[in-house]
Amino acid sequence: MLRRYFSILLLLLALPMASVARNTLSAAGPNAEKSLPLSPSFKIEIGPLLQAKCSRCHNEKAHKGDLNLTMPAGILRGGESGPVIVPGKPDESPLYEKVHSGAMPPGKKDRLSAAEVESIRRWIAGGAETESGEDGKTGPMDGTAVTQHDVIPIMLRHCTGCHGLRQKEGDLDLRTNQKDPPGPDAAAESTRGRER
Repeated sequence: MLRRYFSILLLLLALPMASVARNTLSAAGPNAEKSLPLSPSFKIEIGPLLQAKCSRCHNEKAHKGDLNLTMPAGILRGGESGPVIVPGKPDESPLYEKVHSGAMPPGKKDRLSAAEVESIRRWIAGGAETESGEDGKTGPMDGTAVTQHDVIPIMLRHCTGCHGLRQKEGDLDLRTNQKDPPGPDAAAESTRGRER
C-alpha cells in the first residue's frame, strides 16, 4: 500500500515537470540546439578580423572618422558619429550596419564574407564582450566611455557664459582649445567677471 502511494506521489510530481519541459521545448522551436550559438570571442575571432579588414583606415595612428577599431577601448569609445556598437542590438549598431550593407570596408579588396559579418552580428548580439586588462576578465562594452562628443555640448551650454567671448574668467575661453596668455588685463578682467 505504501508503495502505491509513493508511485502516485511520484506521478503527481512528474506530470507538472513534464508539462513545463514540453512548453519550454516548444517555445524554443524544433531547432532549439541550433539556435543557441555562442558569442564569438573578441580575442580569438573578432579582434583579428577587425585588425585584418579595418586597421588600414581605423587604427591607432590613422583613425579615420576618429575611430580606432584595433583595440577594445577604441571600439567602445566610438568615433565622430558616436558609438559604433550597441551591445545586444546588432541592428542598431553602426559597425554591423556598415559591414552588413557592404558600405565598409570601402573597395572590393577587403570585403567581409557572409560568415565574418555573421560573426560580428553574433558578437554584438551576445553583448560585445572583450578581454579587458591583464587579468583576462571579460566584460560587456556598456558604453560607459565619455568622449568629446558628450562633453563639448554641456560645456558650451553651461560654461561659456563665464568662460566665453564676453567674459573670460581665469583667462579661459572654452570655445577654443587654447588658454589666453596671461597679461596685465587678465587679473582685472577676472575680477570684473566675479562682480557681476
